[in-house]
Amino acid sequence: MTSTVPQPLERYTSALSEHDESQALAPSAPEQYDAALSDALRDITAVAAETRENSLGSSDTAAADASGGYDTTDEYAEDTVYFGYTDDSVIYVYDHTTGSTITTTLGEYVEGVCRAEMPRYFDIEALRAQAIAARSYAVYKLMQGPPDAEHGRACVCNEPAHCCAYRSAEGAYTDEATAAASETRNTAVTYDGMSICAAWHARSVGYTRSAVDVWGGNAPYLVSVPTEEDSAACLGHGVGMSQYGALAMAQRGLTAEDILMHYYTGCELSRLG
Repeated sequence: MTSTVPQPLERYTSALSEHDESQALAPSAPEQYDAALSDALRDITAVAAETRENSLGSSDTAAADASGGYDTTDEYAEDTVYFGYTDDSVIYVYDHTTGSTITTTLGEYVEGVCRAEMPRYFDIEALRAQAIAARSYAVYKLMQGPPDAEHGRACVCNEPAHCCAYRSAEGAYTDEATAAASETRNTAVTYDGMSICAAWHARSVGYTRSAVDVWGGNAPYLVSVPTEEDSAACLGHGVGMSQYGALAMAQRGLTAEDILMHYYTGCELSRLG
């Protein structure tokens, strides 16, 4: 999959792949949330700024991996970014329980993350925010390439302590996850033209935590912000989007975009092209 990254992004990808990442992004394994965020986060801002202009004009590789004409609801995104990936792109998911590799599409992967990461009874705007965060994180990982030999060709896995939880449609709820993924089709959170490492966690108390305080890496979009949920204890690493905070915001009538722009500082929503 790394061969599909547009040429102008090679330096960005190279900078990231020099480091070994271990991240805990899911609420299902809170005891493992002390995994370290890669030092590569320190390179993101500088390298992204240099590649932004060229990457937005590179569409040859995107055409090789997608047929074009992908529509995203206008309320979510205006600008189009060309990473070579869309919801119809193939993505490989390493299954730690079986040691096998699942072949799916980015859109179906987003559905599977929503099923595993957020209850179906959450407000639809919270589910949409989860879908966009999952897509953003997947594209971020795709641009880095497979993390280690165990993963084989897979850039993501279903282990929450390393990537995030994932569940297929078999034996799990489908309608809400499908709606959240399809209604946010091809929408990602970007910072300075790059898809972000969209960390999330279950609950925070008063404020989320910054990436630099938790992992030591510097991600300017993962800083401490106030959060609304009624919680007596933090559940998770506390970085990025609080899922119960997202629910509280959605219940107040705020949108997925409102939620994401609150938790990911200085970011915007972009359309994958």
